[in-house]
Amino acid sequence: MIRQSQAFDVTHIQLFESNWEPHDDTEDDGDLVLDDVQSGVNVAKSIRAVIGPLIAHHFGEHVQDDLFELYAKNVAVHLQKVKTKYPVIVVSLKAISCATKNQASDMYYSGFKQGQFMWNLASS
Repeated sequence: MIRQSQAFDVTHIQLFESNWEPHDDTEDDGDLVLDDVQSGVNVAKSIRAVIGPLIAHHFGEHVQDDLFELYAKNVAVHLQKVKTKYPVIVVSLKAISCATKNQASDMYYSGFKQGQFMWNLASS
């Protein structure tokens, strides 16, 4: 999709794994989780930071404390069984500044201005 847009060149792609627990910076691949309860709380806090506003918008702020407390407990139970990692994909892009037509729509790229990508509607 990035290449089809002709707005960016992909300069580098890297895939790596990160520990589910944001405070666990051990590099071993062992299944040992030192404190599964605290790790569950840490994971729940990091997830809450990302999706908390969405949950609050849809269900109200009042559900979050109970929801993420339950989530932390469930994560702790899971971490008693296995140390979990998730994949992280890093993509480095280089902007193409020349004006080119976006093949996926009737819009044209007009280049970059003050660090922001600008769109102009194609005239019919």
